[in-house]
Amino acid sequence: MVAEIKLPEAVPHLIAVLEGDEHNLYELTAQALKNFHAPQAGPILRKRLSERHLGRQLVRIDARTYREDKITEFAREDIRAVAEIIGHGKLVISHGEWDKPEDQTYSLLTPSTGALETVKGEFRPLIQQTYRPLQPVNNSQELWAAIPDKKLNKTVVGRYDAKQFAFTPLIELPDIQFDSMQMWVDESTRLIYVAYGGQLIRFKG
Repeated sequence: MVAEIKLPEAVPHLIAVLEGDEHNLYELTAQALKNFHAPQAGPILRKRLSERHLGRQLVRIDARTYREDKITEFAREDIRAVAEIIGHGKLVISHGEWDKPEDQTYSLLTPSTGALETVKGEFRPLIQQTYRPLQPVNNSQELWAAIPDKKLNKTVVGRYDAKQFAFTPLIELPDIQFDSMQMWVDESTRLIYVAYGGQLIRFKG
C-alpha cells in the first residue's frame, strides 16, 4: 500500500497528516515536508520514523517542531484519509472496509488539534477521487459526481456539496455503471461524456 500524504493548505503552521505503513511512510513524509515547508525535515524525520514500525495509523507531524502525534489506530486496513475539505481546513477520515463505503464510519479531522468528529452524509464521490479532483460546477461551490449502483445496474449523475456531504441527483442512466473519474460534463452543451469500455460515450444531460 502506497502511503498518502495530506497537506492541508488552509491550516496555519502546516500540519502534515500521514497515512501509510513503515516501509515507505518516512521516505514520503520527509520528501513532502522538505519540498513544501520544512527544508530540514528530511534527515530528522527519516532517522526518527525509519526506526519504528507504525502499521496503519494516522500521524500528525508539526512542521515547525517536528513533533509527532499519533491520532488514532484501527485494524491495519481500516482507516484512510479520504479528502481535504477546502475552506474548512479539515480532512475526511473513513474507517471500515474500504470496498464497502456504505458501511463505513466517517469523521472530520482537525489537523491542528487531532480532534475527530463523527459526521454523516454521502461520501462516495469523495472516495472516488484518484488522479484528479471532482469537476466543479460552473458558478457554484458544488461538484459534478456520478454514483454507480451495482445492484440495479445504473448510474446516477448529479451535483455534490462537499461541505454538507449532500448529493442532488439530476439524471439516471440505466444499464451502465461508471464513477466520477470516468465522467466529464460539458455544461455549455448539456452533454455528459463518459470513458467506458475503451470508448467515449456521450449522454444528453
